[in-house]
Amino acid sequence: MNNIVIIFLSTLISIVLTISTFPLGNFSPDWIYLFIIYWILAAPGLYSLLAIWLIGLLADATLGAVLGLNGLVYVIISFIILRSYKSLRYFTILQQSIIVFLLLAIKATIIIWIDSLLNMDAYTFALYWSCFISALSWPIIFYSLRYIRRKYNIS
Repeated sequence: MNNIVIIFLSTLISIVLTISTFPLGNFSPDWIYLFIIYWILAAPGLYSLLAIWLIGLLADATLGAVLGLNGLVYVIISFIILRSYKSLRYFTILQQSIIVFLLLAIKATIIIWIDSLLNMDAYTFALYWSCFISALSWPIIFYSLRYIRRKYNIS
């Protein structure tokens, strides 16, 4: 299969996982962004910032957020990862989980800040639970997507 098709299908799976775990609220991992982080670390040339922004817009439509909020935050955090992926990919899984937590905490902080600027009050500090659960889920996502990447020889 084509590399782009596999990544597109995994992105769709992440959106389906986001929708299916939506009843968990703030205790649901950020599936979409975990998949994006993995693919940026594994194959940095396959995800462009434009594609990540479009995925963020799709996440806004899926989650019912302000249009462009997740797109902006996904691009900011993805840019940070793209600038440092060469060193991040050599960290252990535990170290990567800590980095994932920190990046998602920055993402949550930006979302809460923009939300408060807009006087929406849709997000609370309970959003940080999602960062913690996502960091705990990182090893499962990492090994699952690594298996898929190796099976279909994506580089």
